[in-house]
Amino acid sequence: KLSTDNKEALATAIATAEQAIADAQTAIQLAEEAYGLQKAADEAAALAAAKQALTDEIAAPTTFLGEADKTAEPGLSLNNAIATAQAILDNAESTTEQINAAVETLKTAEETYTAAVEAAAKAAAKMALTDEVVAATTLLGDADKTVEPGKALSDAIAAAKAVLAGEATTEELNAAIETLKA
Repeated sequence: KLSTDNKEALATAIATAEQAIADAQTAIQLAEEAYGLQKAADEAAALAAAKQALTDEIAAPTTFLGEADKTAEPGLSLNNAIATAQAILDNAESTTEQINAAVETLKTAEETYTAAVEAAAKAAAKMALTDEVVAATTLLGDADKTVEPGKALSDAIAAAKAVLAGEATTEELNAAIETLKA
C-alpha cells in the first residue's frame, strides 16, 4: 500500500503529466494552425506574383500589336491569346497553375506572331530586291560592264543576286536594295 504522501506525490505527478500532454496538444494545434496560415499566405503570394506576371505578359504584345490587323493572321491568333489570358486574369477563381499556363501560352503566341511578321517582312524585302535587280538589269541593258558607270551597277547587281541566293536577313536584303538604288 501507498502512504498518503506517496499517493499525493503520485497524484501530483499524474496531474503534471496530464497538463504536459494537454500543453503539447495545444502546441501541436497551434503549430498546425500556423502552418495552415503560412501555407495560405504563400499561396496568396504565389497567386499575386502569377497575376502580376500575366498582367505584364499581356501588356507587351498588346502594345506592339497596337493597330495591327487583329481580324487576320498573324494578328488574330495573338489577339485571341491576349483575350483568353485577360479572361483568365479577370476570373477570380483562376488558380496559380491556370495563370502560369496562360503566361506560357501567351509567350508562345507572341513568339509565333513575331516569327510570322518577320517572315512577311523578309518575303517583302526579297520581292523588293528581286524587283530592283530586274529594274537595274534593264537599266544596265547592253552597256559596257567593264567600265564605269556600268561596272559599278553590274557589280551591285551581282552582289544583290548573291544576297538573294543566300539565307539573307531582312536587314541584308534591305541593304542590298539601298545599294542598288544608289
